[in-house]
Amino acid sequence: MVASGDGLHVDGSVVAFAGRDVTTLAPADGGWLAVTDRSEAHRVALDFSAVSLGTASAQIDSIASFGRTAVAGVGDARLEALDGSPQRDAAFDAAVGRDTWYTPWGGPPAVRSLDQGLDGRRWANVHVGGVLVGDDSGWRPTMDIDNDVHQVIADPVRPASAWAAAAVGLGWTTDGGASWSWTDEGMQASYARAVAVAGDAAFVSGSKGPGGRKAMLYRGSPTAGLEPCAGPFDENINTGWLAARGAVVAFLTPTGGVMVSSDRGTTWEEAFRVGAPRALLLV
Repeated sequence: MVASGDGLHVDGSVVAFAGRDVTTLAPADGGWLAVTDRSEAHRVALDFSAVSLGTASAQIDSIASFGRTAVAGVGDARLEALDGSPQRDAAFDAAVGRDTWYTPWGGPPAVRSLDQGLDGRRWANVHVGGVLVGDDSGWRPTMDIDNDVHQVIADPVRPASAWAAAAVGLGWTTDGGASWSWTDEGMQASYARAVAVAGDAAFVSGSKGPGGRKAMLYRGSPTAGLEPCAGPFDENINTGWLAARGAVVAFLTPTGGVMVSSDRGTTWEEAFRVGAPRALLLV
């Protein structure tokens, strides 16, 4: 499933939101969440019918399903529950360290990615503000914000575990964010934008920086290190452009190619192409 500037594509066909800019995707019970025009959230059913959850109070940068609630990262690094009138997450507003969040260009920080783990822990990546972990008691920071994280995902099978793509490489935690480990071993350049994991295999995009020089896709593990498995590309494989499940891995290229591997990144085929790629999920 690929979000693009002209609709939601599955296997190369537009199945919903034809002619609209679909900017963000996330899995949800009984279907998916999708954002159109960076402002309106929708719940998409298995038959690709969609129901609007309303419009956020500011631009939506990320979305996730926290239980049965659709939660969006909006505006200047805020969280809103969406299902009718937006409901601000006051605990996230009060997170320790908020006053130190920033962007290199001087604009407001943003919640770049969101996810929820098997144990109910909620993960939020602020750019630039590190990774926060949340539960019913509130949100707490877990790392130095200058690691410059661009995506966080919960491990799909291991409770209390998560992965991060950051300017310092691939990060992981196995203790709910109490500690993080990092590696860029095997990477030509450590600036990472996207991360996915399937079993013991981790996948991360890496380049020389925001401009995407030496942009590659890497695979490996914390113990064995990383190795290139696709690329090079002229621009970064961006946040939300990479997904893995079992032996299947898929990613978007900067030019709109939908690349799929059925052997954990050993070989790749272009499944189809889209204009203006935005996000990708395996369904």
